[in-house]
Amino acid sequence: MYKNRALLISIGFLVGYVYCKEELWCHHCNVDLNDGRKGECNDPYIAGGVANLKACPRNEEYHCIKGIVYYKNTRTTVRGCVPSRNIRDYCSNETFPEASVECHFCKEYGCNGSSGKFEKSLCSFVTWILIALRIFQYNQ
Repeated sequence: MYKNRALLISIGFLVGYVYCKEELWCHHCNVDLNDGRKGECNDPYIAGGVANLKACPRNEEYHCIKGIVYYKNTRTTVRGCVPSRNIRDYCSNETFPEASVECHFCKEYGCNGSSGKFEKSLCSFVTWILIALRIFQYNQ
């Protein structure tokens, strides 16, 4: 019985590790402002579980973005995926010079979630849980 548990934990660890390394998932909110501005995207941001998480395209390297735009006394937070080649100039405000734009980029699972401090990587969390279960199993 313990050997089966060890095998399942090992397989879960490997699958989780490979899955988390291959695909970047970011919170998506206010990505298309033509659909209207969603105030719940602002901080404090309460992510709706995996419902707001979307996988970034796999055709090139991506970063998650949390962009905060102040324009005409309105704060709008944008969360989504951005091609890594575009992050240098992505948040320039040449189109609306009167707007104040602040951008944060990251490259971990769901890292563009909460206020100022980005969420810990879910993949890291799952990995540590699996390691703890493995250690617990050896101590029995």
